[in-house]
Amino acid sequence: MASIAGGTKVHAQTANQKVIKSHVKMFVCGVLVTLCAIFVANAMNKFYPAPKVLAIILEYLGYICWSTTLGTLGWEIQTNKGDTPAEKLNKKLAYFFSIAGIFFFVLSRHLTAI
Repeated sequence: MASIAGGTKVHAQTANQKVIKSHVKMFVCGVLVTLCAIFVANAMNKFYPAPKVLAIILEYLGYICWSTTLGTLGWEIQTNKGDTPAEKLNKKLAYFFSIAGIFFFVLSRHLTAI
């Protein structure tokens, strides 16, 4: 009986550690991508000032990328503790589109439109 309860407690701690690790990874990636987008925007402003329509397109592209990840927030497809290829691909795509959306938002806000 103790081993079952102990195993459940260990499994819950492991799940909590995975969630915390995921949030920390996303925060660090978000900060790095934000700094990268600011750098790219400054370089574009210096060497190739963008037209206003480009900033608008990038902003809406950010909305599209970020909204694709919001659709997966309440959608759990885990069948084998997140270890199936479909689950891994879903998680990687969610990270990619979230980071791409952040990049496009920051880039569009820091461009100097001509």
